[in-house]
Amino acid sequence: VKDEDGKEKDYSWPESFEIPDGKKKVKLERYIKGDPISRRPKVIPVDPGSQAAVCPADTLSKLRREVVSLEKTLKGDRSNPANEKPGLADMGKSLMDKLKDIGG
Repeated sequence: VKDEDGKEKDYSWPESFEIPDGKKKVKLERYIKGDPISRRPKVIPVDPGSQAAVCPADTLSKLRREVVSLEKTLKGDRSNPANEKPGLADMGKSLMDKLKDIGG
């Protein structure tokens, strides 16, 4: 990072960030070390110059494909009437109903 005079200077990320959430601002701590999963979300900043390495352009399409696949797993696939597949949610409900019948 260069200062006002154009000289290189060391840069370190701030300890926390204020991020807009609707009309209010939420203060989030920067992840530094340890377990990244906690009750309070942490921010992992990405240098814009390295964003392509961290978040490739096809990430969004891959994520969408995975979400659609998960939806088919949960809801089932009825796109081909000759080869319909029940979803996990329907199978779970059916199992629960059968267990209620057995239990009485």
